[in-house]
This record gives sequence, C-alpha cells and structure tokens, in this order.
Amino acid sequence: MNSAEKDQADQLDSDLIAIVAALQQRLTVADQRVDELEGLLATIKATLPHLESPAKISVRELIREIDAALNPTLKPTCCGACCGACPAGCIGAKP
Repeated sequence: MNSAEKDQADQLDSDLIAIVAALQQRLTVADQRVDELEGLLATIKATLPHLESPAKISVRELIREIDAALNPTLKPTCCGACCGACPAGCIGAKP
C-alpha cells in the first residue's frame, strides 16, 4: 500500500468513526426519550383506574393500548367488538 492509499484508508476510517459516533449519540438521545415516555405511560396507567373517564375511549381500552405500547412483544387482545376497527388491533378477528 502506497502513501496515498494509506492516507485515503486513514481518512475513510476517520469518517466511519465519526459516523458511528454521531449515530450512537442520536441513538442514546432516542433511548433516553423512550425511557421517559415509558415512565410517563406507566404513571398514567397506574393513575387511570382511579379516575372517571368522560372520554370516548374507556379506561380499560386505554390501559390495553398503553400495555401494548410498553410491551410491543405482546399481541393486543380483542375488544370483543370484532368490527375491524378494534382499538386493540384485532382487525376483525374473533376472540
């Protein structure tokens, strides 16, 4: 490898290191935001059963949606309506 090739390889290495560092910084900020939102949702979930809800969505449905957001590996449960517009995401599946 001649000097010009070595310089080019060194520059490429430096560029890649800078890109990885920038991506890591963005990922860290995103992780922190997710942690904050998860904490907020958990607090809301713990508080909701103690409130009366005049909203269109029932407290149970809202808790189901929060559970799904906090643990995306769980499949949402059917709301029982099976109308295809289920807030739990059953999309018309029979319970």
